[in-house]
Amino acid sequence: METVTEGLRSHVVLKHTDDHYVCPIDGCERRYGDHNDLKYHMRTHSSEPAFPCRRDGCPEVFRSEHYLKKHRVSVHKDRPKVKSQRPTMACEWPGCDYKANKQLLQVHRDLHTGAKPYVCEWPNCGKRFRLQSNLKDHKNVHNNLKPYECQWPGCQYKCNNSGNLIKHVKHMHH
Repeated sequence: METVTEGLRSHVVLKHTDDHYVCPIDGCERRYGDHNDLKYHMRTHSSEPAFPCRRDGCPEVFRSEHYLKKHRVSVHKDRPKVKSQRPTMACEWPGCDYKANKQLLQVHRDLHTGAKPYVCEWPNCGKRFRLQSNLKDHKNVHNNLKPYECQWPGCQYKCNNSGNLIKHVKHMHH
């Protein structure tokens, strides 16, 4: 029978060490503490395309977002995103050379001042945020919503904020 100490040691090795599940692909040195993490990582070595077009029923699928964007511009005549030509203003904070339009400059100033104007009104919460989008994501926690879904084929991951989705994709699929 396994003792508590042995069980804890086994758990730590299986779940919290980086060398238990090793990618078997030659030249890849990725290691994971969980077999599911390795399973998701293995998809990065797959020849399966991962970025479907989904524009007007288009069946094309691409291995990278770069080629998907090129396809959409050339075939579907999407316009490449161009930075706004709004007049720029400079941040007045001493030593800061940031420039942006008026709206973005106000958001930037909050970095210097520490202002967090967006407040959660959920009972007994009151957590404050610098960005309205962060407050919106935070409310998903209270409402038990997970609106952000991984678009990787076969992946069922869902979460309550965009930051966690970005981390998931970077860690599991790239």
